[in-house]
Amino acid sequence: MCVARVVEVVAVDHDRSLAVVRDRQGRRHRVQLLGLDDGGRSCRPGSHLIAHSGLAIAQLTRKEADDRQRLMDGTGGSSDGHA
Repeated sequence: MCVARVVEVVAVDHDRSLAVVRDRQGRRHRVQLLGLDDGGRSCRPGSHLIAHSGLAIAQLTRKEADDRQRLMDGTGGSSDGHA
């Protein structure tokens, strides 16, 4: 089963539309940035993404990344008290 993951960008190669990312367990992966609205041009080290099957499909703020990770972990809703 393939699962989308919240990841953090470690390095970006804009010429090749690739990023090295780290998941919450510390494992590094390579992802294509072409699935993002801007083709990944706004990605920088420290950016947060949702990646699925080697493709970045959304860019997130830090709060959005934390909220989505909590939902994926099954530990609740958003950090602002809303479900």
